[in-house]
Amino acid sequence: MTTKTRTRCKTPLKFVVIRVPKRHPNYLHACECIAQSVKKGYSVQVFLHGPAVDRDLMEGGDRLSSLAEEAGVAVHLCQAAWQRLHQTQSLASDPPYPVMSLIATWDAIERAEAVCIFGFGQWPAHWPSITVGEVDQQTPRAYGVMVAYSPSAADRDSLVEWVLAGATLDLDLVVAFAGEGASEVEGEAARRWAQISDHGLAEVMTDASIIKAHSAEDPLAKDGRHPGLENRHWLVM
Repeated sequence: MTTKTRTRCKTPLKFVVIRVPKRHPNYLHACECIAQSVKKGYSVQVFLHGPAVDRDLMEGGDRLSSLAEEAGVAVHLCQAAWQRLHQTQSLASDPPYPVMSLIATWDAIERAEAVCIFGFGQWPAHWPSITVGEVDQQTPRAYGVMVAYSPSAADRDSLVEWVLAGATLDLDLVVAFAGEGASEVEGEAARRWAQISDHGLAEVMTDASIIKAHSAEDPLAKDGRHPGLENRHWLVM
């Protein structure tokens, strides 16, 4: 999903987040997006996050490694994800790309003209639709993080870290759980997310809250809009 934002530099920046391993189709889609963006004159910053940071990256020789050699393309690994991989698999070599903190990632998102996320999830069909481009570019940034799939325990950690980094910068954040992602608000998974919800670091939205807001008795149901969804840059993980 691509979210348009505002730019502060002469050469427009596109920030591309890859959250899937090399074997996933969206990895190739991300590489195509990068290539096309370079042709259109963008400066492209690529961030490999969560499940994208695995042993397969050490092999190199793929299209992303070729794109990383082009002018105007910079590829970085999530610092936290690389540290976990390095510790759990006792890797002796240096990372294949420079590492970047999640704080620096949010800063790049703030500066980017457009942000593209290539992950496991999609915007849930049963939620109100959102239209890219309707955000008032002069107002302070507000973001939504959509989790519409069931992540592994390690991936859940990476998602929680992503939101915590944004909260550290005092960003206006909403975390939404829909579809298979609704299981994140139950059991052990919910306890992992509790550090965000219990301390008010981000608003939490679920299928249940959307259904309630769009009930027949609710005036919002008349136009299909929801104040928590509108005027946000949504990052569909």
